[in-house]
Amino acid sequence: MGHNFIVGFQNPWVSLFYVVAMVLLALHLRHGVWSMCQTLGLAHPRYRRWAYAAAWAVALIVLIGNVSFPVAVQTGLLK
Repeated sequence: MGHNFIVGFQNPWVSLFYVVAMVLLALHLRHGVWSMCQTLGLAHPRYRRWAYAAAWAVALIVLIGNVSFPVAVQTGLLK
């Protein structure tokens, strides 16, 4: 891993700001995927539950992946 990456995330305030930003990004992605599904006609009652679940799945996958970086540095997994 890069030196600046590790040093940056060793600061708890930087890590906290990054995590908050990633939560906001995840919410934005969820809305975007849901809107895309509506545009593609997947808001029909037959597909709505699956489209909504897909929107949350995409958002959570991105959130978990991105939040794992500062968590790994803060817990000492990456040095």
